Amino acid sequence: MHLACDGRGRPLAFIVTGGNTNPCTWFTTVMEAIRVPRTGPGGPGSGPITS
Repeated sequence: MHLACDGRGRPLAFIVTGGNTNPCTWFTTVMEAIRVPRTGPGGPGSGPITS
């Protein structure tokens, strides 16, 4: 399992792969899977929360 968490340890995105897989090969895929919920109108963002 390849996991991205926030500063409080809450999962933001994860990918499950088979067996003995090098984490650095899945870094970009996990980062692209992160979606940040918006409090207002619009769809989910993919960047860091700045407020």
